[in-house]
Amino acid sequence: MNYPSLSREQLVSLEKELVSFLIVHGIDGETWKCMNADEPEKAEKLVGLFSKTVWDKIADETETMSRITEKEAVYIKMGPTEGFLLSIQTINGQLSVHTGTKKISQNRRQEMMDLFSQGFQRTSQEEYSKALENYVNHKSFEP
Repeated sequence: MNYPSLSREQLVSLEKELVSFLIVHGIDGETWKCMNADEPEKAEKLVGLFSKTVWDKIADETETMSRITEKEAVYIKMGPTEGFLLSIQTINGQLSVHTGTKKISQNRRQEMMDLFSQGFQRTSQEEYSKALENYVNHKSFEP
């Protein structure tokens, strides 16, 4: 499975984790600087491997996701083998709700990456539960 490489900003925000990753792979700070200057392809491959490690961890740890726009809120809860969807839309002033479950057809990590590529973001369990409770108790939609 191909993952996108982390951006420079993401790498900077994960600097401690990147340093630990490089140390585990036997690369100290000076070696890393030289590699970036003299062997950029090799450095890029290491960044790709680090990116894969990060994305795998994110996909494994993510249970709830959402994609919220002005007229729609979609919440997903992903279990190990099945996902639950709650989609709430306003169409011509009317509330339209769809729910459903789906068996994970690919590996779970790929399913998660597909959702991220569709604009979904990680959501806390609390946010997910609040949205579900808000709909069940009030039949309302407030993104």
